[in-house]
Amino acid sequence: MSLIKIPSVRGEPEHGAPYGRACADVLDAAEKLYKSHGFDTEHDRENGYLLAGDLEYDSSIPLLGIFAHADVATPGEGWIYTSPFEPLEKDGFIIGRGALDDKAAVPVALHCALMLRELGIPFHSRFISFTGSNEETGMEDIKAYLAKHKPPDFALVCDTAFPPYRGNKGGLRLTARSREQLCDVLSFGGGEGGGAILGRAEAELTFDEELFEYLRRSENDFLHITRRDGRIHVEAEGISRHSALPAGSRNAGGMIAELLSDCEDMLCDSDVRMMRFIASLLTRYDGGVLGIAVSSPDFGQLTCTNSSVSLEGGYLTLEINIRFGGDSAETERLKEKVTKAFDTEGFDVDIWRATDPHIVPEDNRFIIACMEVYRKFSGNTDARPNVNAGGTYGMYLPCAAETGPVYGGSPEFKLPPGHGHVHQPDECISIDGLMKAIKLNFFMLMACDLAVKS
Repeated sequence: MSLIKIPSVRGEPEHGAPYGRACADVLDAAEKLYKSHGFDTEHDRENGYLLAGDLEYDSSIPLLGIFAHADVATPGEGWIYTSPFEPLEKDGFIIGRGALDDKAAVPVALHCALMLRELGIPFHSRFISFTGSNEETGMEDIKAYLAKHKPPDFALVCDTAFPPYRGNKGGLRLTARSREQLCDVLSFGGGEGGGAILGRAEAELTFDEELFEYLRRSENDFLHITRRDGRIHVEAEGISRHSALPAGSRNAGGMIAELLSDCEDMLCDSDVRMMRFIASLLTRYDGGVLGIAVSSPDFGQLTCTNSSVSLEGGYLTLEINIRFGGDSAETERLKEKVTKAFDTEGFDVDIWRATDPHIVPEDNRFIIACMEVYRKFSGNTDARPNVNAGGTYGMYLPCAAETGPVYGGSPEFKLPPGHGHVHQPDECISIDGLMKAIKLNFFMLMACDLAVKS
């Protein structure tokens, strides 16, 4: 809870705080935790990461690690039980931004280190924990770490869920900006960008009595139409989810675009045409309108989601997040297809981040060891490793499994759709589930040590 209180959203860089002061402060707090328990630390302040554990670099001894990050996604709106950085303990849960993603992984790693030291169990490897502060907005921290250090022989990245994950989809992050100005749509905005699907959006239109009455007939619990300052005001409330896990989401910007796309003869033709494209892009998440709806056996279905929309000077801008499988060649093919598809619809594209898909073979000895532990712990003898739709540090580590900072636990208190999970308002974690996750990750660490020995 002390870590959650630190609003470690990326900010303006300064000396010793490359991702902003709050992200540096949360690493200071994590270092204080480790040092209070007598662990050596290495704090790279210029690159924004913290190492703790066995820091004597003997390359002849295998190295195992646990990786966590203490930066968080933007807080978002609509919190019910508490403010994002005022953590609340309620009915066996902790509520606050970062409670689940991923500040809980810091005590997971810390307690694994404590158990290794204090329980006297034979351990044949060296152990390190890595805490980063730039996972949500670029992962420059782990790139800097790998530029200076040999990666672990195997690592647990406690930033996902169970059963363990053995790889990550690739990702494209891009901004698409219209070349043509909207005329009757005077404003259109929502979302903060980043890793959450657009949950709230608003638009303003030139007032027209016929249009106003037509839109009023479409009002419901999630769409509100009012007359304000001589304009038509449209407000939509959707369901936000993690950009990589869009099932069950409802994009608020897509709701508005879909509503306006039916306003022929009441909006100018160019506005209707653009709204139809936006609606087809934002109300689905398979990328079909861009011609990129594909699936692969290991990675599953491609997803294409939107986290923000804005209108400046009449030009519409969208932030798009695409997650996909395949190999590095698929990254380049998608770049070309996406750029061409948006160009056809009158949009210029800036692809500002691209990562290739990454996967560890299912018969890898460490993956086998982790799965054996998980099957015994859970009682699910048929469980198989997953592949992560989202991006974590695991995609930069040559051999890693992604696990969770929580095992089980659903709150009994009321949470509406779009609340309680990662990147959502009222993000929360089960305290009992956190304790079980500490045990499970520790058992996996021990099994991987035996796999090293064998």
